Amino acid sequence: MSGAGGDAWEVVVDGRTVRISNPEKVWFTTRGETKRDVIEYYLTVGEGALRAVRARPTVLRRFPDGAESEGFYQKRVPRGAPDWLSTVRIRFPSGRAADELCPQDLAHVVWAVGSGSFGLHPWPVRETDVDHPDLVRIDLDPQEDLGFTAVRAVAPVVREILTEHGLSGFPKTSGGRGLHVLVPIAPEWGFVAVRRAVLALARETERRLPQLATARWWKEERGRRVFIDYNQAARDRTIIATYAVRPRPDATVSTPVRWDEIDDCLPEDFTLATVPARYRQSGDLHSGIDDPAVAGRLDGLLALADSDEAAGLGDAPWPPSFPKADSEPLRAPPSIARQLKEARDRAGIDVDAPPPKPDRRQAIVFDLDGTIASVAWRQHFVEAKPKDWDAFFAGIPRDTPAPDVRRMWDAVSDGVDRLIVTGRPERTRADTEAWLAKHGYAGAPLFMRPEGDRRPDHIVKRDLYELLVEPYWAVQLAVDDRPSSMSMWHSLHISVARAIDPGLEPSS
Repeated sequence: MSGAGGDAWEVVVDGRTVRISNPEKVWFTTRGETKRDVIEYYLTVGEGALRAVRARPTVLRRFPDGAESEGFYQKRVPRGAPDWLSTVRIRFPSGRAADELCPQDLAHVVWAVGSGSFGLHPWPVRETDVDHPDLVRIDLDPQEDLGFTAVRAVAPVVREILTEHGLSGFPKTSGGRGLHVLVPIAPEWGFVAVRRAVLALARETERRLPQLATARWWKEERGRRVFIDYNQAARDRTIIATYAVRPRPDATVSTPVRWDEIDDCLPEDFTLATVPARYRQSGDLHSGIDDPAVAGRLDGLLALADSDEAAGLGDAPWPPSFPKADSEPLRAPPSIARQLKEARDRAGIDVDAPPPKPDRRQAIVFDLDGTIASVAWRQHFVEAKPKDWDAFFAGIPRDTPAPDVRRMWDAVSDGVDRLIVTGRPERTRADTEAWLAKHGYAGAPLFMRPEGDRRPDHIVKRDLYELLVEPYWAVQLAVDDRPSSMSMWHSLHISVARAIDPGLEPSS
């Protein structure tokens, strides 16, 4: 299957030769496993790993220097990839499109892993119809200090509700603290309808287990309960693939489990070292997930959603990267909503009449001390700002933390396209990273314009876009085009994950 040559390793799989550079590079420093070990793991579980991503648009989460290095999401197949790689064009909520990896055989998976991809993240659709999911993903996410014990109590009720509505669930560990349930369906509903069905299931679970489960989006309302993340059913949201190795020091694997073994297992039981033997003994527990006979229908859950809405339960908040839906409630947690009301009161804005919704071309600009500098425009500030937007920002105390301001503005707008942080030339990268950490954006990718860089704004943006991927806030340079200010200021380019909510842990 393979042969060694120089500092590279050529793996022949499914009739294709995949070149793996630096195969002896240690990818798990605390455990000692190398890139070769990870590739050999995927060759062992190959049929199951491929089943999870075959013919699906797949996002890569790349850690080129190993599992404990800094990683990034890559939605577009990078330049220099083999010409035999299959791709499929998908469209994001922002309207932009990309050609994503679409694995057709195990060679695609081996290539992706060899390029440093931990945690392949497939869409719940097939290449033949990228607008109608054939898989519903239910994410059981225990909050804060809750362990897997809480998940064990919620999982049977989720299964019960699925069964009542004619649906079959295939559980797997997330590789983290939670559990995923994959539900095959007929591809007859779009993403909005699928999300609505999952929201109905989440609310019904909360009704049956009010002390243990919650469908509340805002973390401050969840308490010590298991959050059923209905927004994982939204377009462009992905979860880690079955059999994918997580980029964690303990090398956990997102592993299929039987319903009857959930009470006796822990996510940390399934690792790069233990899953191959389990796979050889039991095979792929998800082997039947693609059988057309198990694909269910959403009619029952959608009828439950109808009942909820008739009883006064409308839509729930969407992720911050999505345009605000007309039926969506105020997109702000209660504490931020209170701040928003106070700011609008101070500004003299009618609290019953929200400011006009802007288009999606605005950003909030902050100085490094955390104060609001201005509301900026993508197209070089050519658009006039309505008076009540100025009044709105005038009403917010200047020392309001940056994440709070962004979330307040999200609540009354179509969302902030970008977060821009500006600083004078003497500001260092450490200053900026400290500012980000202070205001809730620790770990956000940071790009600094080199001293003396006088390239046109659009050229710098083009270069940065090649480094970024869709889940991040688009980069907008906070540079005034006037030559006098160019000598005084340089830009600190921040890309903040679109899905980031400072009050939430990322779930995947």
